[in-house]
Amino acid sequence: MMTRILSVANLLGALLLMGLIALIATPAFADTEAPPPAHVIYVTEHAVYLDVGTAMGFKVGDRFEVVRNDQAIARLEAAHLSSRKTACTLSEYTDRPAMGDLASPLGSDLSWDTPLEALTDEADGIPSDLTVQTMSLKNTEFKGRIGARYWAVDDRTGRGLDYQQPSLTLRLEAGDIAGRSWDFYTDIRAKRTYRTLPDGSSPSSSRNRVYRLETIWDPEGSPWRISAGRQVSPDFAAVSLFDGIHVERRKEALSFGGFMGTQPDPADQGYSTDTFELGGFAKLETTHGGVRRSMTGGLIGSYTKGELNREYLFLRGRFNNPKLNGYISQEIDFNRGWKADAGETGLTFTSTYAYLRYQLYKTFSLTGGFDNRRRVRLYRDRVTPETDFNDEFRQGAWIGVTKKLGRATRLSANARSRSGGIRSMTFYGWTEFPSFNRLRLRVRSSGYENNYSEGWFHSVSVGGTIAKVLRWEGTHGIRREKRSGTGGDARNLHWTALDLDLTPARHWYLSLSGEVTKGDGDHHRTITTSTSFRF
Repeated sequence: MMTRILSVANLLGALLLMGLIALIATPAFADTEAPPPAHVIYVTEHAVYLDVGTAMGFKVGDRFEVVRNDQAIARLEAAHLSSRKTACTLSEYTDRPAMGDLASPLGSDLSWDTPLEALTDEADGIPSDLTVQTMSLKNTEFKGRIGARYWAVDDRTGRGLDYQQPSLTLRLEAGDIAGRSWDFYTDIRAKRTYRTLPDGSSPSSSRNRVYRLETIWDPEGSPWRISAGRQVSPDFAAVSLFDGIHVERRKEALSFGGFMGTQPDPADQGYSTDTFELGGFAKLETTHGGVRRSMTGGLIGSYTKGELNREYLFLRGRFNNPKLNGYISQEIDFNRGWKADAGETGLTFTSTYAYLRYQLYKTFSLTGGFDNRRRVRLYRDRVTPETDFNDEFRQGAWIGVTKKLGRATRLSANARSRSGGIRSMTFYGWTEFPSFNRLRLRVRSSGYENNYSEGWFHSVSVGGTIAKVLRWEGTHGIRREKRSGTGGDARNLHWTALDLDLTPARHWYLSLSGEVTKGDGDHHRTITTSTSFRF
């Protein structure tokens, strides 16, 4: 009880301090330049991730154009958002987005059906809806999303793995509270799981979580932004959810900031003081002669019950010119105390990610990279055999090529290798028929081997758009694997899936997904349906 009282007192004290700062310091700040456009920070086969989110005023359904070398190359639609990250679907492109590409929101005066070639590049003249002046919700007192989701698994193996899981989500944003530059965000989710066991019993469990409960002071014309409460920091490498204070000063080229707080209890996401964290960062961005550079660095310390948990330096860099796009992220751990006593060296290079893309010709590009990150957090509404395969072979070094054939066809190949003798080769093909309800065809073939097994993975997907409100895609795939150097029987896994996304009105979104998976020791059916209302 005393811990809860102290936590509430600390939060109220932080909010009071922020209020005093707002009342005293608001007139003293000068105007600042608009922040830079969004960047592509990660790309998967089905999603493109951007470094903007609801804190900048974006919402589900917002659309972006991806710009490279002063040319619009793709269009994205926001599907899932956090405060500072957005997962987008890729609807149309003349070249696939890559790490470091710019992404600008499409204004209301541009139709989604406008050809990419007809768009005017606004990468250097930043659109007004990305400026600091429009971050606040002046014209709307409240906005948010109410969603419901039902997920069910029908186990056909007789092992009693059936379960059903209904869930509810509430996201609420309140802007310009009391006529000042105050914003409030909350993200609350609840779900209940019902299981059916082989003995006939049906246990159930509930889980309620608060993922965001944050108050922000972000006045117009001020380079300062201060937030308090439960939040996610976009500027710190391995820091995820924390309860505390985040302060940031944004300028045209140089930004810096810091945070201090505690991690929620890992068991129930409740408030906890066991793990204390603090850190600071600085970010430098420059644009000169068509070359864009961005460098970010910072220090973070984490301590559990007064003992060292982790101390590390993180570095990130982006480079973008008409021919070359690159991104690198590195964490360096400082090992002292019990870590040094356990035999760790003074410095350890951990969690490395690097990506490089070179445009050799207009229709031909080369890619390469390296990834040894232990964990990657991605927003996924469901897990499929294809996402499992991608996660299994994510780490290691890779090199790839992409060839464009006309406006609507792309072919690509990449090879990956990692320690332990794990190797894979993947081929992709994608084409679209715009005049026929935007019919899309995607094929994939991957071969892989390690010291113990070898196999291949194939999938084909067909999709399209009907009447601009219904998007559909059907997928069938197979994975076959056997032990290396043996003539024994192979293990097979087949799956078929159908996805439907319906937007019947501006504020409504409906989805339905079904999947049947069958293989050696595995046979189940999955259905997922969801609906959300945005206001």
